[in-house]
Amino acid sequence: MEANSSMWSMLLMIVAMVAIFYFLVIRPNKKQQDAHKKLLEGLRQNDVVVTTSGIHGTVARINDDTVMVKVSDRTEIEFSKNAIQLVNPGASGSVSAAGSGSGAGAGKSAQQFEDDDEDFMTEEEIAEKRRKKKLKKDSDKESD
Repeated sequence: MEANSSMWSMLLMIVAMVAIFYFLVIRPNKKQQDAHKKLLEGLRQNDVVVTTSGIHGTVARINDDTVMVKVSDRTEIEFSKNAIQLVNPGASGSVSAAGSGSGAGAGKSAQQFEDDDEDFMTEEEIAEKRRKKKLKKDSDKESD
């Protein structure tokens, strides 16, 4: 009788441990996977994204299992859809799989992004871009 009682208490402990493991590990992980799947299903062209490797860019094209991410004017990188971690980081009310959008590119102004493009330009292209910017600025001052 005593052996039977200890066997039931051991079985009850095992069931309790499995239940605890389920509610602390398996269930939250499943919810996170479902949220990421929903995020990828809602992915659209021109969405601003961050990949799991931390690359920021804009969705140029979406294929069945891959996404072309535009990272500068002349550079597109193909990623697996599962590599997309955040969509529209930093936007209020943004849908994201993880994090709050406070990565390396969050909070940058449009001017800072324009200046980042110069890293990929030749000296002549940079000079031409700055010349056009100055002409536009001068014409705006004259029209005021």
